[in-house]
Amino acid sequence: MLTRNIITGEELALSVTTAFERSPYGLPVVVTQEGETLDPTLFARHQIIEADAYEIEDLQLGGYPIQWAEAAPPHRATVPCSVFPDSFRFAYRVHCNILIRARENAQKS
Repeated sequence: MLTRNIITGEELALSVTTAFERSPYGLPVVVTQEGETLDPTLFARHQIIEADAYEIEDLQLGGYPIQWAEAAPPHRATVPCSVFPDSFRFAYRVHCNILIRARENAQKS
């Protein structure tokens, strides 16, 4: 994923990971190329230039704000029109995604 820091104007290549040592409870976190973790507050200073649909979904699951550098998100990227109205649906979706990823990782092993 490619982002732009809105304060410095610097473009950064970031990745979203669920690696155990970087991620609490298996939730996605944003990591710089140097290995530093960005929490949602620090990531709020970034605008997304390029990202695929999986990265956007991971950002949403991790509670990261999504701000596009352009007026509209690129084709095939999914951005919800509103935040989940109730926390049960959100928790259920997070739980299902964690189970799906665990199943996929088990199949790779």
